[in-house]
Amino acid sequence: MHPTVTFLARLAISCAALTPGARATAVPMHEPPLLSSVPAGPEGDLIRLGHKLVTDSAEASPEFAQNGLKCSSCHLDEGRQPWSAPLWAAWAARATEGSFPEVVDACYTSAMGAKKGPGPTSRETVAISAYSRFLAGGLKEGVSHEGRRLKMIPGIKEGTFDSPRADEKRGEAVFVKECVACHGADGAGNDAAPPLWGSRSYTSSSTMVMICCSSAFIKSFMPKGKADLSDQDALDVAAYVASQPRPAKGGDAKGDQDIAAMVKYYTRLAKKFIKQQLYSVQKNYPSLFQVLVNFFGVSPF
Repeated sequence: MHPTVTFLARLAISCAALTPGARATAVPMHEPPLLSSVPAGPEGDLIRLGHKLVTDSAEASPEFAQNGLKCSSCHLDEGRQPWSAPLWAAWAARATEGSFPEVVDACYTSAMGAKKGPGPTSRETVAISAYSRFLAGGLKEGVSHEGRRLKMIPGIKEGTFDSPRADEKRGEAVFVKECVACHGADGAGNDAAPPLWGSRSYTSSSTMVMICCSSAFIKSFMPKGKADLSDQDALDVAAYVASQPRPAKGGDAKGDQDIAAMVKYYTRLAKKFIKQQLYSVQKNYPSLFQVLVNFFGVSPF
């Protein structure tokens, strides 16, 4: 992975951990409301459309969901499952800053194969946002709730693209033994299991290409119905899957635009979190903030 991308990804995620409200709160795990409780009327119709877009993406939005994935391929149980980036937690965490629609739009290009996303104010994005807000069911906004993130394997930090602990050859053997029955030897998947590589899978801009994310997902949820792989097996399988061919974002075969897009994204994310943290220092530790201003000779704002 390009070293600039790796650095910026780690910087952004590290800053996120420092930002006020970014730590998980010590509250009981959220239980999202059932779809059957959605009210009648325009708002209810919008929520049901969002559910359709999440669970049957290709049929609900064929012009943007252009590969073999659907939103719920990663956001399990219709976006309800804790520790698989559940939609309710993502919406609650980003509600106050209003960035959730941008994230949804970006997922269409990084995960769903679209050359261009529908846009933050599109029918698709607005409906998925409404469904996610419904699942949040009154959760406190601007807080990273328990269950929002993936459960990282011990020793593997968020933002890690690869690891010397992982071995592709061992991963291939585990894949043949544990994963082929559902995903196929060619990784192409079927109606019940998503494609893991190839032209119908997620792009090289997806967070699932990072070994921290893919190994955490595999460890927590695979094989489906009996997640019993060791930490090492999960890391090895993640490395094997990551080594396989997949499309670049926007269909760029060379991947140059893909790397540039990731650098731009993580740069923006890092700057945003750093600025939020500096605001917090200015508010809560004015003396320390003044020391920083004097040291650099200029205010960061």
